[in-house]
Amino acid sequence: MARESRRICTYNVFEGLDCWHEQRVAAFKDWVVRQDLDVLGLNEANKFTPEVLRELAAQCGLAHCHLHETRTGFHLGVMSRHPIKVLDTAALCSAMHHGLLHVLVDFPGEACHVLVTHLTPFEASRRREEARAILAHAMPFEAEPLLLLGDLNSLSANDRVLHDHDRLLAGVICKVPKLQRKFCNGDGCVDYEPINILYEGGFLDVPSTRAEPSTTVPTPANRDSAHVG
Repeated sequence: MARESRRICTYNVFEGLDCWHEQRVAAFKDWVVRQDLDVLGLNEANKFTPEVLRELAAQCGLAHCHLHETRTGFHLGVMSRHPIKVLDTAALCSAMHHGLLHVLVDFPGEACHVLVTHLTPFEASRRREEARAILAHAMPFEAEPLLLLGDLNSLSANDRVLHDHDRLLAGVICKVPKLQRKFCNGDGCVDYEPINILYEGGFLDVPSTRAEPSTTVPTPANRDSAHVG
């Protein structure tokens, strides 16, 4: 029996679960099984191979998967309970730092396009270009269900209050030149344009539509020097 709701998740597994650390892999599999997911998008599937992903997906109860191997080595992946069809993104990937994976998921009753990406961790101006490239790619499918998953390496103006904008800017971002280059515009303010471009193109931020909105920043996991948590 098809369930009424769909459980879809995006997960940055941080450098390929630290390139297959035994405890991290076991914890990941346990967590995914408990979530009872329909679709899981993966970022930073470093050192993964199609065979490795296929085995991992099977152990998580997700029979369908695909690995998009990127030129940066920060691979993208998808694991699905339902059959998938992989669409060509070769032209788009040339304009993206880590590329983009596009699959059509055959949900019972209605298929859904799922895009998995990982925007550049460097300047926001480059992420604006990537956001526009994603909109252009998605335009032919605008009449169909479509989801964008992944690590967008950007802050949203919708979360300004929830992530305590002034503390984040003055207490964290402005103290680290690397973070300033990543998140600020030429005026020293947080550059929200990468996400705003997606909003203006018709994308909705699912967590912000909930009765109790949630954010992904800050996070308890802060092992990356380019992370704002």
